[in-house]
Amino acid sequence: VTFGSILFGYLSDRFGRRRILLLAFAVTLIFGTMTAFSVSYLMFIVMRSLCGVGLTGISIISLILAVEWTDIKHRTFCGTISGISWSIGYMILALLAYLIRSWRWLLLAVTSPCLLSIVIWWWLPESARWLLTKKEVESAHSYLSRCARVNGKKAFHSKITMEVLEKTVVTDESRNYFYWHLLKTSKLRKI
Repeated sequence: VTFGSILFGYLSDRFGRRRILLLAFAVTLIFGTMTAFSVSYLMFIVMRSLCGVGLTGISIISLILAVEWTDIKHRTFCGTISGISWSIGYMILALLAYLIRSWRWLLLAVTSPCLLSIVIWWWLPESARWLLTKKEVESAHSYLSRCARVNGKKAFHSKITMEVLEKTVVTDESRNYFYWHLLKTSKLRKI
């Protein structure tokens, strides 16, 4: 889980939330399916661990995408719904485990929603925040315009123009942060 957090967190910051979310779906689907066809306990452990790496990527990236597309007023609610969905998922897992007695079929049943997620992925927008950090202002404006149109915000084009978005882009490229920056100051080391 920790490895998945570090790996997919870094990759989604570097290559985009949307692309890496597809990778996380694929990793989960492939290794989850391979887990169901395990021929030894060692293979089961390795495949299930790699499936867990993908699941961590899915949970982190989907939460980030949801929060980045939600206004400040509703972000807490969005995070709460994400947490509740895990609880509901565990309850559904208990029901599935009761109904499906074979562990192989159970693993296939709980992995199969990744197929639906991969299909839905094609309609998922990239994070406008991530696009702005990568100075892809035109793409960010396109996604924000579509979001405003869906939400019925007619005044969007008069308020948020390409020039306004270009001003929000940070131009200081001298700062690149990595995980060791968390331990650089004494206050953070004490936490």
